[in-house]
Amino acid sequence: MPKDVWSAAGSAATIAVFKDKDGGEILNSAGDPLEGAERESTEFVLTLTKCYANMAWSGIAKSHTNAVNNAEWNGSEARTWKASFRSAQKKEMTSSASDATKIFWEVTWEFHYREEKWDFKPWDVGFNQRVGSDGTPSASGSGRAAILGTDKKPVRSPVALGGGVALPAGSAPEALTFKLYREADFSVFGNPS
Repeated sequence: MPKDVWSAAGSAATIAVFKDKDGGEILNSAGDPLEGAERESTEFVLTLTKCYANMAWSGIAKSHTNAVNNAEWNGSEARTWKASFRSAQKKEMTSSASDATKIFWEVTWEFHYREEKWDFKPWDVGFNQRVGSDGTPSASGSGRAAILGTDKKPVRSPVALGGGVALPAGSAPEALTFKLYREADFSVFGNPS
């Protein structure tokens, strides 16, 4: 059976940006988040061509496509690599020594690296806040109410939130973190060498 073959390439994408290279939030001079801020990101991409004696690859494709590494892999921390199934082709190989034909599957996988991890991080801002049964803003409240401006009317621009409650005017928003991709054990692919 042919050995694993690894290769590497780069690809560019435009991604949302919330923090600068030093971890500082990207805000305007009034301290508001710059909505729609984007930057170009060049991703490091590994490609693996791996051969399987049977259809075991199909189960891996189902469980690992659009999944991120659940632990350190290829020298990088968890959630920094995302796997994609690319193709599979059934092949035959005849041994000249025994004249026997071996059937196998040649499967191609891609792994995209993202240093800041494959998580979605939108600003924690909104037009509503959590309130208690008496209508008072409360992080533990189960109700929701419109955030009112100084004119006692619902605000017309999103307000920074903390724990579901409006922060004082001028407060910088924080980013929320959502894990969109399931985690999987990438050891099934081996390590690039």
